Amino acid sequence: MVIEEEATSSQYDRLRARPLTGASEQPEAWVALRGRGFHGQRRRPWQAVRGNLHLSVSVPLDLPAGPDSLAWTMLPAVAVMGALRALASCPEPDLGIKWVNDILHRGAKVGGVLSSVVQDGERLRRGHLGIGLNIEAAPPLPPGGDAIATGCLARWLSPDQRAHGRVLGVLLGALAANIDLLEQGRGGRIVQAYRADSLVVGRRVRVLDDPLAGPARELCRGRVLAVNKDLSLTLDGQREPVRAGRVFMLEDSLTS
Repeated sequence: MVIEEEATSSQYDRLRARPLTGASEQPEAWVALRGRGFHGQRRRPWQAVRGNLHLSVSVPLDLPAGPDSLAWTMLPAVAVMGALRALASCPEPDLGIKWVNDILHRGAKVGGVLSSVVQDGERLRRGHLGIGLNIEAAPPLPPGGDAIATGCLARWLSPDQRAHGRVLGVLLGALAANIDLLEQGRGGRIVQAYRADSLVVGRRVRVLDDPLAGPARELCRGRVLAVNKDLSLTLDGQREPVRAGRVFMLEDSLTS
């Protein structure tokens, strides 16, 4: 494991930039205590501040492309959910996954995940995961635009439950368990877990496009009926599934 006191750039990007070297490759885990240049989906800035967990993992794979690629996309969020449940002393009903890669607790974002694969023909040869968890600090919101309020685990877990080393150990164990499921051909279990932990199913949402610059435009809104096998969303009143964009839950979604 590589631990950096202050990362000068995204560890996830550095791991992804490495070329495949063959059968001798080993899993790698990198942790940054704080850093610069970290990002989420679409390269939206992610503030890597001390007290929070910033984990990047690279794993050699030998899996068929297709359904396993989608299960890999869902895997880090499912692992985070499993780890948080293992750390907590009692169930937390207000914890879940907001499509597609945010972890929310009581409506506030406490974590986010990234995933990618290296594909060679019809096989997945390497997978990369990035996980950010707000343990002690809720980073400030970026100026302007649509953003979800941020939170941190310190508002929920006790100091012992959220000790940095303990969170890291439990999370690595959850990642390993889910990777084992994939390697055993049981990726469907990961898909089922992702669906079960979804916060958007049954809720009214609005979907915005996700431009790299400029204001976002609303694409549609409606009640989410299902997370589909291809990770798209089915909304009532919409002919086509939602496959891209940013989803925001509407405040009246439980009462109308």
